[in-house]
Amino acid sequence: MADLERQGISAVQPAEQYGAIDPKKGSADERLPLLLGRWEVSPKQLYTVGLACYVTWFIIHRMADLAYIFTVDARFPEGLGHLYPTESQRLESVAYTQQVLLCGMLHRIVVFCVVLTFVVFQLFARMDTALRSFSLQWELGGSPRIT
Repeated sequence: MADLERQGISAVQPAEQYGAIDPKKGSADERLPLLLGRWEVSPKQLYTVGLACYVTWFIIHRMADLAYIFTVDARFPEGLGHLYPTESQRLESVAYTQQVLLCGMLHRIVVFCVVLTFVVFQLFARMDTALRSFSLQWELGGSPRIT
């Protein structure tokens, strides 16, 4: 009786075996991946477009925040004017609202700057590499150290 498993392994060329590196892959004529199945787009272009969209979104929202901060007046509609007995109370409400909005806007600016720093300097990839080397050293029984 013939050993079918050995025949299958020997009939396959070394470059066709599971896990083998294909010498044809990585050639100069390698095509870019398709976006939505139609357009050839490089990952660098997607990265740039995504980053530009994020920055544009952030700028538009901060401009809206500034417009709201400068135009808030805390005036009630007709018939509800009795809720602020004096003009000084209305002005205190305006000042408080502007301060709260400004603090929220500054918080969003700080978060944006941190995220942008992580993306531009590829800190996520660097931290991943450091954690993987730390984990590998720990598993091998060596003294863990972060390089």
